[in-house]
Amino acid sequence: MDIVTRYGGEEFCIVLPGTNKKESIFVGERIRRAIENEPFHGEEGLPQGRLTTSIGLASFPKDGDTANGLINAADIALYRAKEEGRNRLVLFEPSQKNSLKQNHG
Repeated sequence: MDIVTRYGGEEFCIVLPGTNKKESIFVGERIRRAIENEPFHGEEGLPQGRLTTSIGLASFPKDGDTANGLINAADIALYRAKEEGRNRLVLFEPSQKNSLKQNHG
């Protein structure tokens, strides 16, 4: 029922139908911690010396009521996670809706 797909070069999209935001946070944090704690060949050459993941989380319909709206919201949250230091999960906040275009468009 869940869908995992590559969405760009180093980006992935995970769709969790029927999962509320609280449960999605749990899933996202579990994935983030698993990647952080898993040793990967060559990770010592990465900027932080290890492979980590930044996660932007948005939920339907509150954060976006169309596919494009939901993806845009998750992308805004993802860029915030990267800007705040990486290796973290950030929830989309409606007040940030225009920040993607202003900062990354």
